[in-house]
Amino acid sequence: MVAPVPVIFAVLLAHVPSRRLSKSVQIISALPNYISYVLLYTVFFFLLAPGEGALNVILRLFYGPDFTSNLLADPHWAWWMQTIAFLFKGMGYSAIIYIAAMTGIDPGLYDAADVDGAGRFSKVIHVTLPGIAPTFFVLFLLSIANLLSGAGFEQYYVFQNPAVINKLEVLDTYIYKVGLQQNSFGFATAAGMLKSLISIGLLLSANKLSKIVRGESIF
Repeated sequence: MVAPVPVIFAVLLAHVPSRRLSKSVQIISALPNYISYVLLYTVFFFLLAPGEGALNVILRLFYGPDFTSNLLADPHWAWWMQTIAFLFKGMGYSAIIYIAAMTGIDPGLYDAADVDGAGRFSKVIHVTLPGIAPTFFVLFLLSIANLLSGAGFEQYYVFQNPAVINKLEVLDTYIYKVGLQQNSFGFATAAGMLKSLISIGLLLSANKLSKIVRGESIF
């Protein structure tokens, strides 16, 4: 669902008229990738805390002093918050990879598009996107292998609380709690091995599908 978002972000950055602004946004958006989810949760907590969180302070200006919300403990918002956290942390870094792929596109293709009268949008559709498609498919297929982990153990474990635990329980957190916290090491080992085998199977299946659909595989 979120795989195309870094592509769109990279295309928008590549078309920013000011190169300095584009570079600045790239650096700022990539910084969250290098912080842990513990620090990221701290940022989200200060923004969304039901008491003096920045969001609630702003919303009280419109809905009255008694209004409060707690999105981090709302089951209906649980997956939306994880999607936002995942994009906030990794979107900028992924966009840099796509921007690097754009530099490998032959400039003559853009010149030919200009001669044909193509506009900026048409050049993105017919030149840029096909040029970065191989990179997109490689990253997308590799991410399929991590499908069972979601965004990863650390993110869901840090963001879990009693109100949303039923929404944010993934295989990695379940193995940790049942297998390790309850000293069931045999179960943890078996579940971890099964997850690894399924992940490898998913990767091989995606690679085979890529070879059938695109005529080429990633390995």
